Amino acid sequence: MKKLVFRILWLLGIHHLLRFMLRQKTIILFCHGFTERESHEGLENYDGKHLYIKKFQARLAYLKKYYQILSLDDWLGKRSKGEKIPDRSVILTFDDGYRSNYTLAYPVLKQMDVPATIFLTTDFIENKQFLWTDRVEYAVQNAAAGGDTESRIQSAAKSKSRVKSLSQEKNSELVAELESELGEKLSAGENPPEIYRPLEWGDISEMLESKLISFGSHTHTHKILSRLPPDAALEELRLSREIIEKRTQTGCRLFCYPNGEQGDFNEPTKNLLKQAGYSCGLTTVEGFNDETTDPFELKRSGISNHSGHVEFVMTLCGVKKWISGIKQGLFRQTAATGPYRCPPP
Repeated sequence: MKKLVFRILWLLGIHHLLRFMLRQKTIILFCHGFTERESHEGLENYDGKHLYIKKFQARLAYLKKYYQILSLDDWLGKRSKGEKIPDRSVILTFDDGYRSNYTLAYPVLKQMDVPATIFLTTDFIENKQFLWTDRVEYAVQNAAAGGDTESRIQSAAKSKSRVKSLSQEKNSELVAELESELGEKLSAGENPPEIYRPLEWGDISEMLESKLISFGSHTHTHKILSRLPPDAALEELRLSREIIEKRTQTGCRLFCYPNGEQGDFNEPTKNLLKQAGYSCGLTTVEGFNDETTDPFELKRSGISNHSGHVEFVMTLCGVKKWISGIKQGLFRQTAATGPYRCPPP
């Protein structure tokens, strides 16, 4: 149904009108990694967070035609100085620090002269400690038993949900237990699949020298700050920034919340960011930004490998968020009052 609505609105040309009406708003886009393969077998990229590189090229071509692509640093600088931000501004961001940011996305960004910001999970980069979501996928996918792909996907999703529900101190233990139970572990010493590999500091230095790519913190171990004691959350922020600044010899003031949904950040965590020396905090709450938006609660919209061109355009002009809002409103109404029933005759 959603795709049908998108197609109808596309044919009506609603995106042209909305692009004009929202021209003074800035949209920040995010994805994670990239892939040379349009599709993968098994659990690799089943959730679509790694973008097919040819699809990425097409997305950039559209953005360059209809929008002004700014760096996050430039946009924040204009805001702080009270300068006019160009109409139809877009900012590109990548989360976590996958090596495909360098091997696949960076050559495209250079060729098209497009800036981007990469948020680094420093334990992933520095110590090759793979992200727990990838560890779960890898363990479930490579277990000797587990059924077909669909059943493995369901198993991985259930395991991820369980890990997310635990305290941040306990989730690493549960992932390790799962790996032990299944007999598979994603390890730097075992020639891991390319899609899961982290950036190298040499890659980061090269991208920094280009002046196109900037880097920010995504915490040290990808812990959700609002679920940590204040001292532990502050250490995540401090250590990550310290490592990035030491390794790159440049300042680090940009930050992106792990997970980034409502409840994953709050006023205390925003105050911790300020205390740790950061100038912004990016969420995954969908929406637009302008000069009045709280810099420690910037909204972003994701780019999924599962979405086509029409859905991407509808994301840019706010239609996707609008439809999601309607669905959430209907869900809340149904939960509060029960399903609608026709009155008796």
